[in-house]
Amino acid sequence: MKRMFIAMSLLAAVTVAAAPALAQGSKSKKPVTTQSANASLRVVHGINGADLGLESALPVDVYVAEANACLLQGFEFTEVAGPLSLAAGTYTVTISLADASNPCGGPVAIGPAPLPLEAGKDYTAIAHLTDAGAPTASLFATPDADLAAPGYSRLVAHHTAWAPAVDVLANRGGAGNVPVAAIFEGVPNGASGNLDLRPGNWTAYLGLPGTGEPLEGAGPWTVTTKPYNATLVFVVGSLTNGLQPIVVDTALSKPAK
Repeated sequence: MKRMFIAMSLLAAVTVAAAPALAQGSKSKKPVTTQSANASLRVVHGINGADLGLESALPVDVYVAEANACLLQGFEFTEVAGPLSLAAGTYTVTISLADASNPCGGPVAIGPAPLPLEAGKDYTAIAHLTDAGAPTASLFATPDADLAAPGYSRLVAHHTAWAPAVDVLANRGGAGNVPVAAIFEGVPNGASGNLDLRPGNWTAYLGLPGTGEPLEGAGPWTVTTKPYNATLVFVVGSLTNGLQPIVVDTALSKPAK
């Protein structure tokens, strides 16, 4: 809660300070539900420090250059900040190892990295490992096309783990069920796929491409999807120290009546 308070408290400073550096009159976005003057951004910490020989929590600080602000302090593995409403434009972000005595002044782990945000869009920025185990950051836009059918939900799966390309296997029901289909095939690190489906409980696994068999330790995970929501699933970690999903829900637009 303290970290979220820090993020929200600095939000005004980030928006006000960064706006002059961005295009005048730039249009923005509001989460996925309607257009507004701002983009929506959440930040996810997806690096297990154990994969780098450090403590698992791996607390980091997040610095935004355009506002000269340390937006997040002591941000830990699996935590999610936001969504924050930001003026459209490109933000330059640097992630450093947390330093309570000198916030955002510790050793740089990732960046500086540009985060281009368009008006009217919903984004997630995640710190994660590449398929070679190196720290990196990726920016994903939430797919906002119309749902396949009224009342459906959207599952968006992201491969952000230290692992080779995988198939995403899923079925309807509890974790005891056997996966019946590969809903995404050959997904490499840093990529994502989305599928509209009926809301409810789904069981997901990761498997080696083309085998139809789950990877050891890569599931089963139960994911609950909701009507008119996008369920964002970020698989993080490694085959060595364990894979796990970080799940975030965001609202999608309902059809006009």
